[in-house]
Amino acid sequence: MENAARLYGEGVRAFMRLASSIRDELKLSLCLAKASYCDFMKAYCEALGLRKSLEDVKAKGGPAGPDEVGRLKMLVRLAERCLRETVRRLEKLREVIEDEALRGEMTELIKMVGEKVEPFLDFRDEVEGLRPDMEEVRKG
Repeated sequence: MENAARLYGEGVRAFMRLASSIRDELKLSLCLAKASYCDFMKAYCEALGLRKSLEDVKAKGGPAGPDEVGRLKMLVRLAERCLRETVRRLEKLREVIEDEALRGEMTELIKMVGEKVEPFLDFRDEVEGLRPDMEEVRKG
């Protein structure tokens, strides 16, 4: 998970560098949506890795410290915010993209998000419990 988180972090930086040179508003919006997705996945991977290490400590009979549990909850909240941002950006793009190449890129990103939403929501529920304000993300 550490390697995946590191790679997604590199993805964020790459998309942000790319975004600084894009002048077309729709391409810029899609690039920022991809960066938001990478932010989401980075935080999600870090949270999964931390949960695994907490489970390993618990399996060995050790206590999970409140700082680690707090960090896990913070990472889940961060991932949730990044996921919401990605969905928000994609919803805006869905309404205006007509270019087939950009629409294809957007569709691929939507597919990637769709594959991660339910597992993330289940994970989030394990960590923090279900919150009613997530219903709008589940629909997106």
